Amino acid sequence: MKKLIFTAILTIMTLCMIAISVSAASAPTASLASPSDTVHRGEEIVLSVNLTATKASTIGVQVSWNDQQIEWLGGAWESITGITLANVQTATKTASCAISPAADVDGKVLTLKFKVKDDVEFGTTKIDAVVLVKSDGVQSKINVSAEVDIVCKHEFTESVATDEFKKNDASCTEKKTYYYSCKCGEKGTTTFTVGELLEHSFTKQVATDAFKKSDATCGEKAVYYYSCECGEKGTETFTAGEVGTHSFTQKVEKDEFKKSSATCTEKAVYYYSCTCGEKGSETFSAGEKLAHTFDKKVETDKYKKNDASCTEKKTYYYSCECGEKGTETFTVGEKLAHSFTKKQQSSKFKKSDATCTEKAVYYYSCSCGQKGTETFTVGNALGHNYATTWTTSKTAHWHECARCGDHGDEAVHTPGDAATETTDQVCTVCSYVITPALGHTHSWDGEWVTNEAMHWKVCSCGEIASATHEFDNTCDT
Repeated sequence: MKKLIFTAILTIMTLCMIAISVSAASAPTASLASPSDTVHRGEEIVLSVNLTATKASTIGVQVSWNDQQIEWLGGAWESITGITLANVQTATKTASCAISPAADVDGKVLTLKFKVKDDVEFGTTKIDAVVLVKSDGVQSKINVSAEVDIVCKHEFTESVATDEFKKNDASCTEKKTYYYSCKCGEKGTTTFTVGELLEHSFTKQVATDAFKKSDATCGEKAVYYYSCECGEKGTETFTAGEVGTHSFTQKVEKDEFKKSSATCTEKAVYYYSCTCGEKGSETFSAGEKLAHTFDKKVETDKYKKNDASCTEKKTYYYSCECGEKGTETFTVGEKLAHSFTKKQQSSKFKKSDATCTEKAVYYYSCSCGQKGTETFTVGNALGHNYATTWTTSKTAHWHECARCGDHGDEAVHTPGDAATETTDQVCTVCSYVITPALGHTHSWDGEWVTNEAMHWKVCSCGEIASATHEFDNTCDT
């Protein structure tokens, strides 16, 4: 189709604007973008006019396209800050807007819509646009364009039985097969069949297991079924190859084919045989192994359970003649002497607790738990725990340890004032009574006072010392 490009001249009419004084800015940039590179007949093409401009006051767009392929449906301005007047004129292929007060623009400013004609040829259509921007009193002209491919929206519904769309000829397993096609001539991936299957032709001699009737034996060749080229097997047969040698595939568990009896490490072994009874050289095993007999005493590390210790002799596991290790054991040699080198601080091995002057003492022990006779000490001596009160004797005083009775700070008494009739003499340090109070000493001086039975004297304290008269001769009165 001859492409006719109509170019419309955009006349930007003078628009009423509020003048704003701005500084010089970067030149504006624009682009024309489509969200898709392809489109089908009858579908819409939506284009975005994107613009970056500082303090734009007017924006105009003139559009040109191939109207043999597509038609313009019009456009719509985006929401631009400060827009005061905007229009889209489909007839003149123009769009314009005024911004007041002038504002920066950055992004999508205008959407343009086109429709692909229903009968258009497939191919590429191009849309051109001229973006006019007046910014800071300077008008810029920016040419932009976009291309979109018009492609067929394939519908593979056509059943065209020609070689162009043939997948395969008819065979004995498949009918003649063709690919569905689109009206545009494009070949699809789904298929349809035509005609009938062909009959099998059992003429192929294929000597494989798939067609084998019987193997060659030591008296006959192998027998195969004739087959069709499709792989179907017929009923007629042919022979192939040579008369077979012996086929030693039979597993006959009889003494005449036995190589060796079962042991604890191996099953019984037999020779494979041929169906004719001939014995081969290859073998197979059958049955079960015999149980192990663990009666061998072998003193090597492989069978050692443990070395000798102070509690046990060296111990080994019984073994089977095949080398297998059993679970039962036997002992060899003697036990080792105890080695009293362990320092175990438990009551079992304690000789004495720590005292005020000595550490706790323990017996060395063996790893088996036996207690030795040698000792070691642990920790520290407790130190004396002296009482705060004095303990005394007739001659001395001291602070006694509550644990061991040791005398701390021991010293002889320091006598105080001498005892009197009423006061004790005490130690000035510990208050021990060195001499008790003397008490009153009677003075019986003076003459006896008498009566018929008694005589007495009176002390100054009032105490009376009396006695009965003693008559030691008859002359006494």
